[in-house]
Amino acid sequence: MTDYKSMEELKEFLHDSALVITGKKIYGLYKDIFPENTLILPVGENAKTLTVVKKILEEMHTRGLNVSDTVVAVGGGAIGDTVGFAASIYHRGMPWINVPTTLLSLCDSSVGGKTSVNFMGCKNVIGSFWNPTKRIVCKKFLNTLSKKQLASGLGEIIKTSFLNADFYGYVKNTYKLYEYDKQALFAAAIEASRIKAKIVAKDFRCESIRNNLNIGHTIGHALEAAYKYEHGIAVCMGIQIAMEMFKDSIERGFLEEARVMCRRLAKIPNFSADKLITFLRADKKNRNGDIVLLLPVRPGDTIPVNLKEEKFYALLQKLEEELKA
Repeated sequence: MTDYKSMEELKEFLHDSALVITGKKIYGLYKDIFPENTLILPVGENAKTLTVVKKILEEMHTRGLNVSDTVVAVGGGAIGDTVGFAASIYHRGMPWINVPTTLLSLCDSSVGGKTSVNFMGCKNVIGSFWNPTKRIVCKKFLNTLSKKQLASGLGEIIKTSFLNADFYGYVKNTYKLYEYDKQALFAAAIEASRIKAKIVAKDFRCESIRNNLNIGHTIGHALEAAYKYEHGIAVCMGIQIAMEMFKDSIERGFLEEARVMCRRLAKIPNFSADKLITFLRADKKNRNGDIVLLLPVRPGDTIPVNLKEEKFYALLQKLEEELKA
């Protein structure tokens, strides 16, 4: 369930909550809305560690929280992922509310109940499925986002459009999105989150169609880990790399349109196949020695690609050489 609140309404809600947790950056920007005893976590991926989870659990225990209380996470995807995971394991699962503050978390991570932290350099390998009881959306958070943060959210919006033919037409033709018009981005993010919610409702534990939401993520996560790109930008790059590697499987007209859409956001960067394969090898979606990804082949349609590591590496290396030529 999603509630829409003004900043004043959110402030009142937070001051009445049992435990509010946010990140250092958001707290600095919006200090006035938070109660004095707010728990403040590190910025970004630095929040997604077991050490931080332990800190949250200790705070829950010190305050005597139980399953009649609710934890509120205010922040981007990293804060939501970490707080949600802590909530999922305390008292075998306690209620929590997600308040996304970035465009990326609004359209993606705040929906679907995937909670996780990183471990030994690998993304999201320790976690659980634990839905928030509610999602609270406050549009004003977009006012303090950087262009890079808006671009990251747009990357996930583009990705989601490849899974829904109607939304694809809208994202392809709405040029205000690529000009970073916040009203257009907010509307598109809400629609992307609705599309994701419908997919998740059919496959909560990622056993079938929910895997389609992973397009761009296999290579994208490797780019993110190796080169520190913002998540949504890395996903957009990952989609492009996958499409170039397996372009013979993609409908030609869609391939050309998808290239244009993705390049409006970010082109394929120079990369090292040797560097990427190190992270691809550890991807949690891999099965039986195969690197696994989902490939969009036409609007609303994907196919799975399972390829032995050595064959995948050879294709990746070939693309690296073509980009350098």
